[in-house]
Amino acid sequence: MEKIGKYIVFISTSLILSLILSLFFVKSATFYYNEGIVLSVISLAGYMFGFSFMVIKSDNQSKETAKRLAGYIGFSMVIIALVFKYYHFPFGSMLIIISFLILTLVFSPLYFRNKYNKWKQCTRSAKDAFFLTLFDFLGIAIVLFGIMFKLQHWPAASALAIGGAIIVAISVFAWNQKFKKEIVFRKKAEDKLNETLKEVIQKNDEIEKINEELEQQSEELIAQNEEITTQRDQLSEQNNSINESILYAKRIQTAVLPPEAYINELIPENFILFKPRDKVSGDFYWVKQIQNN
Repeated sequence: MEKIGKYIVFISTSLILSLILSLFFVKSATFYYNEGIVLSVISLAGYMFGFSFMVIKSDNQSKETAKRLAGYIGFSMVIIALVFKYYHFPFGSMLIIISFLILTLVFSPLYFRNKYNKWKQCTRSAKDAFFLTLFDFLGIAIVLFGIMFKLQHWPAASALAIGGAIIVAISVFAWNQKFKKEIVFRKKAEDKLNETLKEVIQKNDEIEKINEELEQQSEELIAQNEEITTQRDQLSEQNNSINESILYAKRIQTAVLPPEAYINELIPENFILFKPRDKVSGDFYWVKQIQNN
């Protein structure tokens, strides 16, 4: 965009230079009045349009400042030009041309660029927003040129104004249809989103219910585990008590049974088969020497 603007400014500068050079080679007053005015207007329009192209890609703050400045200057110059035109002051026609060129070629492109940046976020197609905004700009530009032609009493003024108004009307209708479609699409998307949210909420309720059941089961398992632990501790305690009783009975049994040394003294060659099942036995053996037996 900036390069295009520089090219337009360069071409406009070339036209101005051509006009200046023509002063030295063409002596016709008619040429100065007709071709000179045309070249001057075209060059001025080129400078303004080139400036718009150079500013249009800058940051938002710069664009907003340039737009406001162009709007203030353009509308102020229109009022001044109309006063000059009404009282037949000199340069009234030139002020009208300059003011309308500022409004058409500087203020309008920046205004509709901001409009495009705003509305492209509200539509699914940035391309549609671009072409509709461009259509708006063309319609307003043609209307402004029609008004300028009317004030200057140039031909085709009414045709330009009517044509521009038709383009603006078509653009408004197109925008209306575009946003009707967008509203329908967004409504369908919203309904679908609401259905999805309902399903998500329902699933969430089911998950919460399952979590509650799992939590309840977990509490029951914890209680059962605590009960099992208590029973295990009781069994362990009982087992220890039983073991202690068995060991005590074993000591009693060992004390009652005849000592191994006494048996070996009475019967040097002997063996004892004594295999208790659980440390202590229900059997008791006895030995005693009676005379030689």
